[in-house]
Amino acid sequence: MISGKRYHTGFISVYDFINHIYILCPKCSNRAEVLSDAKDRVHTRMTCVHCGMNQQWMTDEEPKAILVGKPVDCYFRYPVWLQCVVGEEILFAYNYKHLTFLEQFITARLRERSKDQYGWRNNSLQSRLPAWMLSAKNRIRLLKAIDKLKKK
Repeated sequence: MISGKRYHTGFISVYDFINHIYILCPKCSNRAEVLSDAKDRVHTRMTCVHCGMNQQWMTDEEPKAILVGKPVDCYFRYPVWLQCVVGEEILFAYNYKHLTFLEQFITARLRERSKDQYGWRNNSLQSRLPAWMLSAKNRIRLLKAIDKLKKK
């Protein structure tokens, strides 16, 4: 929930953003999409409306491990579309919903956490963001980069 300059949320996971990922098409370098079944994530398709390339990823296995801090999708390992260099780091988002989450979290002056029925959690997305993203000294550069990605 966003209220002024405060950010308070319940548990948000990276899994909330990986059912629809924008990637760089390996054939034509335009934006392609990876869509997965929200229920089991084992029926996944990559399609590019620009060149017609498509691939299907169907298996009984769970998706590959999400590479924390790596701007690739967790199914085909293609580079994500929404990425740019910020200083010496790479800012990336899986889709515009993920980008909005990052923007709201970065702009918040006060970031609050609360316990749930299991106590304090350390596996939420916001608790796993890298320190360079949380630093106030990078806020302006990050917000400029996010604006650039929103226009992409």
